[in-house]
Amino acid sequence: MYKNLLLLVITAYLCPYTQTLGPQCVGKALPHSPQTDHWLRVLKHDGLSPFNNNPGTYQVFRNVRDYGAKGDGQTDDSDAINLAISFGDRCGIGCDSSTTSPAIVYFPPGKYLISRSLLQYYFTQFVGDPIELPVLIMAPDFDGDRVKALVASNHYGSGGAEIWTNQNNFY
Repeated sequence: MYKNLLLLVITAYLCPYTQTLGPQCVGKALPHSPQTDHWLRVLKHDGLSPFNNNPGTYQVFRNVRDYGAKGDGQTDDSDAINLAISFGDRCGIGCDSSTTSPAIVYFPPGKYLISRSLLQYYFTQFVGDPIELPVLIMAPDFDGDRVKALVASNHYGSGGAEIWTNQNNFY
């Protein structure tokens, strides 16, 4: 009983601040600004992966805009985002797991049009601006994974074989 009451209180508190098109919880958005100064965007990103084969040049932090994503809601950003995910000899197709090539893929504020699944490689975290949330928009002609996933983190190859080990990648 207390669990249901707690859920009701949390939902009632958060409902006015969610951004959704659903009928259950449409409310006001958090304050909007054209460009946020969230610490993750402005921080100097000089961290490295010391056990990587190329620790001096391997980029852990990747801003999708640096790989060509526009975030304007009109341009297809699928290839640019997948490039940000896979760049630098990452653990992708054919790699069961690796902790020497992590990636933080950062989405600045914007609307990212997606026409193909984003293949979230092993040891990859997607992080968005928490002040002005980025939005992934499924294109009308979306040609994604079998289940039409915008983000495929448990991707399967031919014959249903797993390509890499799934893990929790969102926060």
